[in-house]
Amino acid sequence: DRGVLELDVYKPRKVTIDRNGNQQKPGIILHIHGGGWKTGHRRVLAMNYHGGVPHSILEENMIVSVSYRLSCNGVDGNEMLTDLYDATKFVIEHADEWNADGNKIIPWGTSAGGNLALLLAYRFQEEFTQIKGVINFYGVTELREQEIINMSSKNLWETLTYRIFLSETRHVCDEADDKESCFEDMSPVTHVTRNSPPTLTVHGEHDGLVFVSHADVLSEALTRENVTHANLVVPGHHDCDVFASSPCSQAAIHAIKRLIALVFS
Repeated sequence: DRGVLELDVYKPRKVTIDRNGNQQKPGIILHIHGGGWKTGHRRVLAMNYHGGVPHSILEENMIVSVSYRLSCNGVDGNEMLTDLYDATKFVIEHADEWNADGNKIIPWGTSAGGNLALLLAYRFQEEFTQIKGVINFYGVTELREQEIINMSSKNLWETLTYRIFLSETRHVCDEADDKESCFEDMSPVTHVTRNSPPTLTVHGEHDGLVFVSHADVLSEALTRENVTHANLVVPGHHDCDVFASSPCSQAAIHAIKRLIALVFS
């Protein structure tokens, strides 16, 4: 009743054979595009926007890049998450048709997509046991107003930039009846539990759009709950992985390979 949303399936370049000579089904990386919850498109991967990261993933694993409705469509963040919930169910149900392993899924999101990937993995961890880990590239982890203000230092300039961030993110809950509850729902740090899946965060240390403190507060929450995680702060700004040769991309490729080896083994 909400209409049709499309997805793209990128199959791995290599076929993996186990020690018994049987073909292994690839795991699935569920890509969630960014764009501030109001723009962006799943086919950003087809333009190789994220440098060498997709190319590396596709050596042995599948990528499914999904769509979700945006705030410009008159929906709030929770409704976007509903779309991603439906997409995940669809991927699990159709994995066999793609000759993939529907029991091995890692959501990977960038910026606003990183926020949604974390929420998908954390809020539905009991239902989607197929989600074995989550990859967050420079995603928003906190949307509650007072907590965001507390994240800034006493420096006047930093306080001002955080308030600009506040004003630029309020639209994600514009359509919600209870906005305060919506911002809490949309803050991944509020959903971390000891059962949260292993989490990889990659964030540019000089990110002026989503400040690196978002990575830090998530790491602190994961540490408190003893969740396996890595907080990879790298040289660069927002979208630091655009170029394959960047330190951000190279570090991310290595870290993603380690996460996949850990959770898909």
